[in-house]
Amino acid sequence: MSSLSANRVDDPRGRQTRALLIECAEAMIAEYGVNGVSVRQIAKMCGSSNSSVVAYHFGDKASLLKAIIKHRLPVIEARRKELLSASLNAAETPAPRALVDALYRPFFEQRDAQGRRSYAAFVAELVRANLIDIRTSLNSDYPVTADILDHIRKWTGDMASDQFGQRIFLTSALVFAALRQADQASTAEDSGPQFYEEAITAATAVIEAR
Repeated sequence: MSSLSANRVDDPRGRQTRALLIECAEAMIAEYGVNGVSVRQIAKMCGSSNSSVVAYHFGDKASLLKAIIKHRLPVIEARRKELLSASLNAAETPAPRALVDALYRPFFEQRDAQGRRSYAAFVAELVRANLIDIRTSLNSDYPVTADILDHIRKWTGDMASDQFGQRIFLTSALVFAALRQADQASTAEDSGPQFYEEAITAATAVIEAR
């Protein structure tokens, strides 16, 4: 990192601006898609009159997308660690449903200022735009996630790696679609828990299918 970039990160106002840009970008991409939002629109939504503010703080749009993921990583990993530890304490070999739940519950629990599960929708839009490699390029920053996937893999027997990867892709699409539906449901009572539990049941069935 250059001294100029370091100064931008260390400056309190710079950190505040970066955090605001990350939150605005996540919410906008979650709603309109990666290709439906420009960096100028993100700057405007954040209340900045400087249309180059994203470039100043992140360099380009791809770096902003990566910054959003890194912003969420610590909380997601910490929560997954709690859930995995609880599963391991309950059983030496956790059941697939408990492991699938540990993988996706942090997405279900995350809410933005409007009460929406914006990060789940954001990741779903990365997949839609064929940009999920931006997330997978950070796999080394997800040690707990890798551990959960290893435990899930043990339940699939001799399933080929490519097939297992496809199953995880399908379960992610299923859960993220359910969370989006829960956010969009116009009911007096929060239907999120029901949508989530049914999605986890279905996702577990996808993993276990022979």
